[in-house]
Amino acid sequence: MHLLVLVGFAIAALTILWAVQTLSLFAAGERKICVLPLRHGSDSALVRWSLKLALQCVFLGIILLYPLAIGQDPIAYLAWFGSPRWLAVIHVAALTIGVFAVQQLIVISTGMVELTSRYSLQRTVRKVVRSFLIPIPLALVEETVFRGVLLNQLLESVPATQWGVALAVGLASAIFAAVHFVRPQKRILLPVLGLFGFGVVLGVAYLIDGHSCWLPIAIHAGGVWVIQVMRPFVNYRGPAVLAGYSSYPICGVFGIAAMIVLTVLVAAAGT
Repeated sequence: MHLLVLVGFAIAALTILWAVQTLSLFAAGERKICVLPLRHGSDSALVRWSLKLALQCVFLGIILLYPLAIGQDPIAYLAWFGSPRWLAVIHVAALTIGVFAVQQLIVISTGMVELTSRYSLQRTVRKVVRSFLIPIPLALVEETVFRGVLLNQLLESVPATQWGVALAVGLASAIFAAVHFVRPQKRILLPVLGLFGFGVVLGVAYLIDGHSCWLPIAIHAGGVWVIQVMRPFVNYRGPAVLAGYSSYPICGVFGIAAMIVLTVLVAAAGT
């Protein structure tokens, strides 16, 4: 029953995003109605920022209203939020940054990724500054939704066996990966595999931390930070199956290997 409520929230979220998109497109002078959410193709800043704001409001709505919808106190449902193990969180964030930094050094040293200056100095500084501001809020919201709500509900809905837990983690990881492609992407296959793998890493961290989102938040934020801080300085020359892409370095063989190593290290640190 609770899963049906969660599906209802997902449908409502897509409906809200479509409504905001349609209204903002009309305000920008573009009369597009039958367009899927986040697939508007508009260059209007009004449309882009309206949808960014709406997306965050939708996520926050799920976090706060879903517990109420299933008859639980939101404060009790999010009890993990008030008990972070800060040393473990910092340790895991450092492990994440270290592992993905080593992965970047490997693909650079092999020539699959070239160090270069991709933007003007002003734009590079702006992107580097953003890399320090975005990862933590992004990871905090996404992990609360995808691990704290979605994975938690799936775990409660499957048998409490190894296969049941694996099924829940796999389904949550698949949904996590799929959501990234609601917005149009140039490439799909390899990024889907990489994001699914990253979702598994985050799901395992959630289990290791006793159904708390803090370790997944640390991993998610650390991974996003490495990607964003490196992006202005690297040119991916391929092959993509080994090195991945600038936006998804986790989708290549070296990225997947890094995630496996990270999972082992986090498991060791959490036990």
